[in-house]
Amino acid sequence: MKHFHFFTTVLVALFILPCKVQSVTPVNNPSQFVTDAQKRTMLTSLESLDSDRFYLMNYTIDYRLDEVLQANATSMDSVNHLLEKLLYDVQPPKSQTLQFNTGCSAYAATLKDSAQFLMGRNYDFCHMEGETEAAATAMVLFTAPEGGKKSISFVDAYWLGFHKGFYADDTTDISRLMFAPYLFCDGMNEDGLAITVLHLDGSPTDQKEVGKPDIYTSVAMRAVLDQCSSVDSAVNLLKNYNMHMATLANGSLHFMLADSLGKYAVVEWSYADPMHVDTLTVPTVYTVLQSDTDRYVTNFYTDPRLKDCKFGGNSNHGRDRYNILRDTIKAYNHTLTEAQAQSLLQAVAQDPNPAKPTSHTQWSNVYNLSNRTVKCAILQEFGKWFEFTILGKVTPSGIEEVSVKKSENETQKVLKDGQILILHDGKAYNVLGVEVE
Repeated sequence: MKHFHFFTTVLVALFILPCKVQSVTPVNNPSQFVTDAQKRTMLTSLESLDSDRFYLMNYTIDYRLDEVLQANATSMDSVNHLLEKLLYDVQPPKSQTLQFNTGCSAYAATLKDSAQFLMGRNYDFCHMEGETEAAATAMVLFTAPEGGKKSISFVDAYWLGFHKGFYADDTTDISRLMFAPYLFCDGMNEDGLAITVLHLDGSPTDQKEVGKPDIYTSVAMRAVLDQCSSVDSAVNLLKNYNMHMATLANGSLHFMLADSLGKYAVVEWSYADPMHVDTLTVPTVYTVLQSDTDRYVTNFYTDPRLKDCKFGGNSNHGRDRYNILRDTIKAYNHTLTEAQAQSLLQAVAQDPNPAKPTSHTQWSNVYNLSNRTVKCAILQEFGKWFEFTILGKVTPSGIEEVSVKKSENETQKVLKDGQILILHDGKAYNVLGVEVE
């Protein structure tokens, strides 16, 4: 059999000192709630990486995580009000609404012929406005909080209220970029700990244990990246809070964690009684899953106690993607080459489906947790990968000029005889890059 690695790295953004800042400066875009000169400089330093569809933001201001944690926020609305108070210079006469949700697929694996560990993740969401899908913009966000851990994370700018082309259009108010650290969907810190969040059907988690502080999903994710070094430390942090997970599409959420030591976990807040699982029952039981079958996750509960429940083992939400992840990773004994890791994400990518909010793959990330790098493809453009590393201090002048190279090779995914095939340059390959007849 012939192998063809049709996935190539095409962009490298290295973060080192000293280096040059290249930025897009939307001097005419208002930020009516942000007047501080240093904040304004940060907001106008975004760099377009791909035709207003993908931006890089270097977040250099204190986003005041300690105060956010102390506030015991229990919803996205309460997080929004708090961030307006803490991060804006001028308070809006009426608060806008922040939203947050995610569909997605994720897995953990070992890089073949190495002692390095990977986490793969597709971020999926179809932003429907009436009968039309809104064109969203992805952002890669770099943070280096004082006393915390440097990290790289990925933000769907739609959740901040932005559409494609918002930046430098001379009219869109960009104040809400201040909230970006609390709206990321997946990320990794300097110690090689990664976290991602995925949708679940059912009721939203709403814990109310006496004596525990409250925390909302997106704040918990920021705390994990800023304060934890490993899966174990993240698991310990999360269990000490009452978790609240209300989302735009109803339902709840679960996390996948993976680290540079090769550990991984799916963290869920599950149902106490598997015999009574419905939309009126609140899932609150903190559950950490770390068996071989928890190396892959989509949009149903993996808690084995729920194997016969409609939101668990009997759910079809993401079942096809889960089966592809499971069968592929098991077949290769949990070990993949980089090209296989990328092509596996292509195999479970989703096209837009107006009837399914958790469809449409906005970006695909392969994190190398051992060398602290991430390769990203946006909007299923798997012939074009961006690469970033977090090794280097993030400062206002700490971004090296980015050079962009694009691959013109086109790929197409098809289904034939129950097998996903990828067509490239007139030939067909399976999801692991092996040429087939």
